[in-house]
Amino acid sequence: MIQPITFVPAWKKINYFFKKATLNLIIFSSIYGISISEIKAQNVGINFNGATPNAAAAFDVDVSALAGPKKGLLIPRVTQTQLLSMDPLPDIATGLMIYKTDGFRPGFYYNSSITLVPKWNLLATDETIRWNGLQDPIADNIVNHGAYQTAFTFNGATEMSPFRMSSNSLTKGDLLDLTVTTTSGVSGFSTSVLNLFKGGANVNGNHKSYGISSTVLNTGINSTNIAGYFRSVGGTFNFSLLVPPGGGKVSFGSLTSATNAMLSINNGHFQAQQTTRPTIATTLNAGILSDGIVEQFSSDVAGTFSINSTATTSFGEQATITFNKTFSKPPVVVVTAANVNGATRSFWVDASSNSFKIFFTSSPAQATTYTFNYVVIAN
Repeated sequence: MIQPITFVPAWKKINYFFKKATLNLIIFSSIYGISISEIKAQNVGINFNGATPNAAAAFDVDVSALAGPKKGLLIPRVTQTQLLSMDPLPDIATGLMIYKTDGFRPGFYYNSSITLVPKWNLLATDETIRWNGLQDPIADNIVNHGAYQTAFTFNGATEMSPFRMSSNSLTKGDLLDLTVTTTSGVSGFSTSVLNLFKGGANVNGNHKSYGISSTVLNTGINSTNIAGYFRSVGGTFNFSLLVPPGGGKVSFGSLTSATNAMLSINNGHFQAQQTTRPTIATTLNAGILSDGIVEQFSSDVAGTFSINSTATTSFGEQATITFNKTFSKPPVVVVTAANVNGATRSFWVDASSNSFKIFFTSSPAQATTYTFNYVVIAN
């Protein structure tokens, strides 16, 4: 006898499977003391105290009532090779998370792709974050560094500029602004806004080492380019530029200098300018109503002066030239004749820290102008 065939609707099969799975899960949870609540509702809760799952979560795991050591949620683990094999994905899975156990930069990854081709993003931690993982800021950012120190090393860098900053839109202000405020500087020590050091024994010849290299190539109408600007004020002693003993030579216009020359100027001029030039005062030895003049553009360093003699002259001190700014000690003063009358006189000078005097060994001629050039060198 042929048995009749009974067809079971699909919905009854699904319902039977769901009831069986639920029963198995209830038995499992009863054995291990786990409470599974609201399993047929819109969210699922797994806990150990029968609490209602969080209404905002589709899946809520609570181990607060678990006796003994607490337990966590173990995300699926894959190797580097297995991760690469997950391309393409069988379905779009934006937000899919895995933990990569080996290879380059292991850690938690999530998929941000909206296609079947995954785009894995490493969740940044203090152990995994890298410079190339940083994104552009969307607002001003201030990092409060506190009393901590940060050191950058580029030991593998050879033919490159390891640390670079650039801007093609700066209209005013500074690309790099360093500021230090010192109110409790320790006696006998120093502080610096920027400390540069370059060392090492170079095995190759014909190599130049620069501590600072500054080049300004801006063009524009009535513009001014300054490769180096230094200003120092407020202290008892102020140096805009200081080359200490053994600090090397200073050269302008040339990469070489004369032997033992600390300062070299090549194809250029040395200029000393002062807003207020030195003054001159004649004595009665130059004659009654005699006077003198220090020519325009003269300074404490170099210049030209004249003595205008009158009647009843005498040898000896003729005039005193007073510096605009006092030297720390008497300088060396070199005087030479600047006209024929000056060349006819035998003279000598006596310098102090604030002036120098010129003496004639014979009486000057009456109503005659004696002109001299001078150079002053500080000791």
